[in-house]
Amino acid sequence: MKHDFETILNEALENEGIMNEQYTAFHEYSVGNQFMARCQLRKCEPIKTFKGWQALGRTVKKGEKAISLLYPYIFAKDKEDPNGESVTVFKPRNLWFGLSQTEGKDYKHELPPEVTKDRLRKMMLNLNITGEPFEHMNGNVMGYATAKRTVAINPLCKDPLPVLFHEIGHVLLGHPEDIHEYRATRNVCEAEAESVSYLTMACLGLHTETTKGHSSRYIKSWLENPKNDMRLNKVFKAVDDILKAMAQEPKELPQTLKNAA
Repeated sequence: MKHDFETILNEALENEGIMNEQYTAFHEYSVGNQFMARCQLRKCEPIKTFKGWQALGRTVKKGEKAISLLYPYIFAKDKEDPNGESVTVFKPRNLWFGLSQTEGKDYKHELPPEVTKDRLRKMMLNLNITGEPFEHMNGNVMGYATAKRTVAINPLCKDPLPVLFHEIGHVLLGHPEDIHEYRATRNVCEAEAESVSYLTMACLGLHTETTKGHSSRYIKSWLENPKNDMRLNKVFKAVDDILKAMAQEPKELPQTLKNAA
């Protein structure tokens, strides 16, 4: 079973606010599972397993049914070599209940961290991506990413955040690693990176009319293209990685900084 990423993206393009509602309520889960939870509960509210609520002094009301989310199962590709290459398969499991399906002690939902310069710095550390001075000769270029997992943002850029997420998207999607492949599929790569930026901004509730306008039109035009071959599963994986990195405390210096030391 797989998430319907194109449906999620299309909904986000029409109503980016719903992505922030989902993320605020379900930020511990992937964007795909956030969508599944909202559709089944028909609302955005905290979810936990039966035992999860029990540990917080709440019990599931009699007659309530659990919602289903995709759960990862990891298998060895070669059963005779359990330490070899593995494959992850996602299967639905009915384990989660919404807050309104429970009763008991008062519950205070922990909100996702506020987006600050320090939080963005920690995100970059967790993603093993570093910033570098902008040195592009074309002043119309707002940012770029390199194969060394570095990104640069034009200091004259009026909206640096969506550009930052766009360039990080390029890195996470592996675009700078093969410049010949990027040049051959540039339109697709740019649509993928822009989708990463748009979805990340939407989840974090950072969009303005200016930032979402151009971005949404660009992505819609590509989704309507009969030659659309965007790798939406990788786009959403990149968004999940960014949001996870934003919430975590960095454990150590990224490899790029270690190498420079």
